[in-house]
Amino acid sequence: MTDHPSSEELRALYCGELPPVRAHAVARHVMLEGCAQCQASLPGPLHWGFNFSPQPEITQEEDALYDAAIDRVLMSTPKHIRNFNRRQRRSRSAGAVPVLGSLEALGKLPQRMKIKNGVDVLLERSWSMRHENPALMVQLAELAVHQSKNLDTRRHRHTIQEALDLQGRALGELGNAYRVMDQLDLAAFTLTKARAFLEQGSGDEALRARLQELEASLAADRRQFGTASSLLLEVQAFHERNGDPQRIGRIKILRGLYTGYAGEPGKAIGLLQEGLSLVEEKSDPDLTYAAVHNQLLFLIDSERYQEARRFRFENSQVLRNSGGRINQARFRWLEGRMDLGMGNYTRAETTLLEVGQEMKEIGLTFVSAVVSLDLAVVLLAQGKAAEAERVTLAASEVFQRLHIHREGLVALSLLHSAFRLGQATVKLLQDVTAFFRRLDIDPNAMFDGPL
Repeated sequence: MTDHPSSEELRALYCGELPPVRAHAVARHVMLEGCAQCQASLPGPLHWGFNFSPQPEITQEEDALYDAAIDRVLMSTPKHIRNFNRRQRRSRSAGAVPVLGSLEALGKLPQRMKIKNGVDVLLERSWSMRHENPALMVQLAELAVHQSKNLDTRRHRHTIQEALDLQGRALGELGNAYRVMDQLDLAAFTLTKARAFLEQGSGDEALRARLQELEASLAADRRQFGTASSLLLEVQAFHERNGDPQRIGRIKILRGLYTGYAGEPGKAIGLLQEGLSLVEEKSDPDLTYAAVHNQLLFLIDSERYQEARRFRFENSQVLRNSGGRINQARFRWLEGRMDLGMGNYTRAETTLLEVGQEMKEIGLTFVSAVVSLDLAVVLLAQGKAAEAERVTLAASEVFQRLHIHREGLVALSLLHSAFRLGQATVKLLQDVTAFFRRLDIDPNAMFDGPL
């Protein structure tokens, strides 16, 4: 689009009455081409939806994301305008902030609340929704981004750097909300945009550390565990400079989890131990449980069964409060594997049978099949080769229905050939089973034959 929209078209855009194709063209002209003349003529409430900072050269993929963002803004603008006009009509003094449970409650925010405080409220509520309602988490973070753009450096006596910090912070939390919703490409794009704002801002170390922690979470969700652990090193250094043991402990625990998932269980155990010694369980029970559960997992993966048994006993209180059917089933899976490693075959067989069925009922079909491979190890260790082969074949049928990638098929082919030739060993079956447990964490894992 090279021509400027008329003032009538801008008003129609404001009212949501412009035809969709033309509305999209006008929005691109204002947002991406950055026409100062048109921006100056826009009705005030439309500034909720648009970011007028200069846009760098963008790729075709980024251009598609911008198109989607423009469409989303155009769809939501009438609602924002109604809320804006409603607040403009109210002459309410600043008072207590209500607990936000829905988007409708946003209209109850005090009119005179400072913009920065409003962003704080929206982001806090967005974060609280991460386990209960990820979709609402995203919506609240999007509104925080819109609100952050209203910080007028002339009227509100803030510096340009403070305004950039506020937008960068809001964009970072929005990117994390997209990650929680498994929109990983959009999360990456938004976090990159957040970093661009913060790099032009005040250089606040706390904001940069928070963004780097969010980038590490995204890397972990993309199964880039080594990258995730490395990103957290700078975050840990920041908290160490500021003498914050609780946050240092949290970062060490996260590094321990990512390091273990990257295939270094010994190093992971050390990090988890250090982190647990700094974190108070009551301040973050979910993190504490994850640390304890995974330390037990890494001890078992390292075949340190006696140590694992002692650790399980010492942390029985934490492990008992697993917080959900899936966590409980995964914990019992570890108990079955620990019994297998210690030669308690009868108890291991009973436990793994029950866990496999439980996982199947929950709907974790892949995990249920992996548990079956552990059960096959128990059976073969007891000399029950025919039963072990039957269980292995049943698990293989599940994997094939789930269309596992080539590496998994190679591992299964090797195992089936060994059973046909009467050469299947406990060690071979353990190696294949360990590979499929790895696939549960990292779908891109490679199988190189017996480990």
